[in-house]
Amino acid sequence: MNFKAQIYIANNSLSFYKKWTLSELLSWTTITIFFFFTSILIINKRYFEIEMIEFISKTISYISLFILVISSFMRLIEYEKLNGKLDGEILFENKKILINKNPFEFDKIRDLKISFDNIYGDSTGNRKIGPIYSQGLKNSISFYYESQYIEVFYQLRNTQQQKNLKNNLFHLIISETIPLNTRSLQYIDKSHRETVEFKNLVHRYIKENIFTCTEGLLVIGYSSDREASELRKIYCS
Repeated sequence: MNFKAQIYIANNSLSFYKKWTLSELLSWTTITIFFFFTSILIINKRYFEIEMIEFISKTISYISLFILVISSFMRLIEYEKLNGKLDGEILFENKKILINKNPFEFDKIRDLKISFDNIYGDSTGNRKIGPIYSQGLKNSISFYYESQYIEVFYQLRNTQQQKNLKNNLFHLIISETIPLNTRSLQYIDKSHRETVEFKNLVHRYIKENIFTCTEGLLVIGYSSDREASELRKIYCS
């Protein structure tokens, strides 16, 4: 199945606080309030000793801490904000990429870079403040096309979508629509590297001196010197 995904367009004009989720807004606001009134409490105790100021400062500090605790639970079920929009579509076909129905032929694409590791529902990596779950937006495709630089961010909704992309990339590399090199090798997972088609391609590259024997064996991968020796007999003799 051909890979297809929605394009993500970030709204970079948003103020920093507008990019926050509700839990982030509550967390940073209450932390600021807590330190502000704690400072007032310390100053009052040292210089003035006014009971009303002490009472108000303590009350507001305790309330802010209570809200901070609530926000720390809220983040456990929270997704990061979109902070932009999902608009348009990217689609892989046999010989080209379609971006909003605009075709970009693979044989004219240069310096292709693809990232596809961020899926909707993945951890954001926020440990103390901020939403736990990702929107799956930190994925991109970039390349040069007839001297024009193209970069598109897109959303991965699930692992099946990621699998479709990996399969498409594998078949494009095997058919040599995308050349096999150090960069494109990153797009081929272990299961694909163990296929006959992939090993045959590497074997041909070794024969044609596109890869040295050592480079070819590293591309295929091996787990011991003994396995490397056996592969050398098969592919390099």
